[in-house]
Amino acid sequence: MKRSYEKQSPAAELKQMETGEGLHQIAPEDMGANEKNYPGVAHAYEIALASYDSIIKRIDVMDGRIQTMLAFAATTTAIVPTAAKAAGLSFRSYWLYFALVAFGLQLIFGTIARLAGTIRLLTPETLYHKWLHKSKWTFEKDLIHFASKDFYHNAKLLKLRWMLTVSISILFFVEVGFLLIWVSR
Repeated sequence: MKRSYEKQSPAAELKQMETGEGLHQIAPEDMGANEKNYPGVAHAYEIALASYDSIIKRIDVMDGRIQTMLAFAATTTAIVPTAAKAAGLSFRSYWLYFALVAFGLQLIFGTIARLAGTIRLLTPETLYHKWLHKSKWTFEKDLIHFASKDFYHNAKLLKLRWMLTVSISILFFVEVGFLLIWVSR
């Protein structure tokens, strides 16, 4: 069995979360000593719970940013050719085609960003079926452990979405550049 700090597959982590397998099992007679030796568990428990809320808000903000960027790109892509048609510009231009390819890539990256990965949380069903028998101290200690794993998983998801958002931004400016070259010719 892997130690809790070693990389595990997501399926193995979910199984460990549901069963509690691999966590430090504490004998009932040692419970008081652990609470005495580790009094910060109650404080860390509150921070661990807050970490779920924090990372989910950040992911929601990133999703909103992606949606806004795609809507703005679609609006720009629709308005510029409409205005160019009124000016009598030819639509047979490689610059226009390059701009449309950049827009298509923005849509693809935006779709990947919205669909890639899932937010990982400790489910109430798992808590109900697998954790309710634990003492308050053990429950809080174990939740801190799994909240930290979930935080790192969700932080990787956030980083992926952020990188795709940066790519969408760059592609948008490339698209605008191509459209400007097309309109100026």
